[in-house]
Amino acid sequence: MFKKTKIYSLVFKILISIILLNINGLVYLLTGFTGLISPLILLFSIYLIIYAKHRSISKLLRFYFGYLIIYLVLGLIALLLYLQVGRETDNTILDLLKTMLIIYALFLGYREELKRNGYKIIRFTFWVIIISVVLSCGLDYLKIAAIQARYRTDTRMSGFFANPNELASQALFSILAIQYLFKSYTKKIYKIFLGILLLICFYTMFMAFSRAIFISFFILLFLQLTVYKGLTFKAVFIAFIGVVILGIALPKIYEDSNRSLQRRMDRTLTIFDGGVSDENSGGRLELYGHAMDYINEYPLTGIGMGNMQRIEGVGGVHNAYLAVWGNAGILALLLFILFLSKFIFELHKYVISTKNTFFLFVVLTIMINGITKLGVYEFKINNLIFAMSFAVLFFHEYTKKMKLTI
Repeated sequence: MFKKTKIYSLVFKILISIILLNINGLVYLLTGFTGLISPLILLFSIYLIIYAKHRSISKLLRFYFGYLIIYLVLGLIALLLYLQVGRETDNTILDLLKTMLIIYALFLGYREELKRNGYKIIRFTFWVIIISVVLSCGLDYLKIAAIQARYRTDTRMSGFFANPNELASQALFSILAIQYLFKSYTKKIYKIFLGILLLICFYTMFMAFSRAIFISFFILLFLQLTVYKGLTFKAVFIAFIGVVILGIALPKIYEDSNRSLQRRMDRTLTIFDGGVSDENSGGRLELYGHAMDYINEYPLTGIGMGNMQRIEGVGGVHNAYLAVWGNAGILALLLFILFLSKFIFELHKYVISTKNTFFLFVVLTIMINGITKLGVYEFKINNLIFAMSFAVLFFHEYTKKMKLTI
C-alpha cells in the first residue's frame, strides 16, 4: 500500500512538472516534432484517475464540468442547425474533452497530496513555476530558441513557450508564488535568494511583454494594496527598490531590444495619448468586430462549436468570452460568467480566512488574459491552476469541518 502511494505521488509530481515546464513545447523547440508528450500527459492523467483513493469531486468543480458539458452540447446543436463547421471544430471539441480529463486528474492528485502531506505539494508547484521562468530566461540568454528558429524570438522572449504571452503569464504566476514563499521563509539568505528570483521574473515578464499581463499585474497590485492589504511595509519597500532598479535599467533594456519589441513598446504607450485603438491593442478591436458580426446574426444559439476559433481571414476571435458566445450562444456565456463569479467569490472567502491571495490572483490573471486571448481556459497550465485552486478550496473546507467535529 505504501509503495502504491509513493508511485501515485511520483506520477503526479512528474505530471505537474511536464505541464508547468511545458516539456511538449521544449521537445518541439529542440527537435521540431510534436505529439510526443501529449499522449504521456493523457496516460498519466488516466493513471491518476484510476488509482485515486476517492474519485468524487467538489461542488464547484461539478459546476465547472456542468458548464463545459452544456457548452459542448449547445455548440454541437448549433453545428447541426446551421451546418457551418469551422476549421477548428474538431480541435475545439477535443480541447474541451481533454480539459475535463486533465482537470479531473489534477484535482484528484492535489486532493490526495493535500490530505497526506498538507501544503507541501503547493510549495512544490510554486517552485516548478518559478524554475520554468528562470530557465526560460536562461534559454533566451543562451540564444537556444533563436538558433532553433522555431519560436517567435524575433519579437519577444518566449523561453520554454512558443507564445511569449504564455511566458508572460507564467512569469506573473511566479511573482505571486515568490510572494507566498517569501512569507514562508524566515532566514535572510532565503529571502535574498527569492529577491533575486523576483527580479529575474519581473525582467522576464517585461521582455515577454504581454499587454494583458501588465494590466493584470497592476490590477492585482491595486487589490493587494487596497482590498486585501496583504503587503507589509517591508515587502512594499523591497518591491519599490526592485521597481527603481528595473526603472534605471529600462532604457538600457530598450536599447538592447530588437526593433520589433521596441515598436511594440512604442505602440503600447500610445494608449496613454489616445486610448485603446486597433493598433495598440494588437489588432484585437478588428477581430472583435468580425466576431460580433457572427454573434449579432446568431446571438441566442451561436454559430456552432469551433467557428470562433478560426474566423475566416482574421485568425480567430482572440477573446475567450466572445468565443463561448459565438460558438454556443448566450446561455453558455451566462453560465460561464455565473461559474466564474462563484469561483471568485469562493476564492475571496478563502483569502479572508487565510490571508493567502495566490489562488484568487492567478485565477483573476487567467480571467483578465481571456479578454485578449482565445485558448486560456484550455491551456494545460491554466487547467493545472484551476485544478489546484479547486483542490485547495475543497481541502480548506474539509479541514474546517474536521476541526468542528473534534
